[in-house]
Amino acid sequence: MSTRKYDWVRMAALMAVVGLACSQAATAQSEAESSKTPRVEPALQGYSPASYLLDRKAIKGDEKYQTKFRGRTYFHSSEERKAAFEKDPDKYLPQLDGLCTVALGGSYGKRIPGDPQVFNIEDGKVYLFSSTRAWRAYNGDPPRYRLTAEDRFYRPLLQGYCPVTYHEHNQARRGEERFTAVYDGKVFRFLDGALLQRFNEDPDKYMPAYDGHCATALAQKRQVQGNPEIFVIEGGRSYFFLSEEAKKEFQADPKKLIEQADEAWRTLK
Repeated sequence: MSTRKYDWVRMAALMAVVGLACSQAATAQSEAESSKTPRVEPALQGYSPASYLLDRKAIKGDEKYQTKFRGRTYFHSSEERKAAFEKDPDKYLPQLDGLCTVALGGSYGKRIPGDPQVFNIEDGKVYLFSSTRAWRAYNGDPPRYRLTAEDRFYRPLLQGYCPVTYHEHNQARRGEERFTAVYDGKVFRFLDGALLQRFNEDPDKYMPAYDGHCATALAQKRQVQGNPEIFVIEGGRSYFFLSEEAKKEFQADPKKLIEQADEAWRTLK
């Protein structure tokens, strides 16, 4: 083989190796980037919200048809169901934010998530249940469970004070009933429509720490509701307190008390 032909063959082989290495590197980078992308955890365990009323059954949604609403991602069973939901989300979402109607309307008023496959449709509204046993109990006395559950559910958190004004204006201001939103199984009221919209865009940002319970008491393993007019914004979160003394104790060492309260809250939850 001539020297020139040998050099050409060697160069071709080298280019093939380099090309393979680049391809493998690109694949590895793509896989690494893909693994860093958090998987979307859909609301309703991925069931299509509009399908309850439009198809009269629970249908799994498809990831390619999705909508983000009030900080949650919903999967839909088709483009048509997606369009219907986006036109009027509150019409299709389960009542009581998807909580079990019987658990909330029963003796103890527990906030237990409903099973999206166990439901009733009444007066054009969808109600979920945690099990078929709960569903059977409900059908034995619907008004009792439904009315009690709705009364408990619609009592606003923070006694109706607007969760956004704490962050945006450093003020405690009571919201109005006409500006209401539901998130994470809880009802909130807002000072005006603009603040309601701001909450809907990023609800987790404005959620009160420990559902408004006194942070200092919680750090001491006591579950006491805080006063919505006594608060502190610390690290981007709103903390509430039973009294001014409890607030001062928190401010003396917020990092320590937050760690203790976080641990106590995890245990309670």
